[in-house]
Amino acid sequence: MYIDIVHNIEKIGDYCTNIAEAVLADIGFHKYKNIREEKEKNA
Repeated sequence: MYIDIVHNIEKIGDYCTNIAEAVLADIGFHKYKNIREEKEKNA
């Protein structure tokens, strides 16, 4: 039973990591897109 609990906690941690990476990747994409649009407006 203890091993199952530890395994489930590990899976939850993996899911949280994947969610965080996806959010950060999306923020980075939008930041890059906004910077590129600003450069195009100023050009």
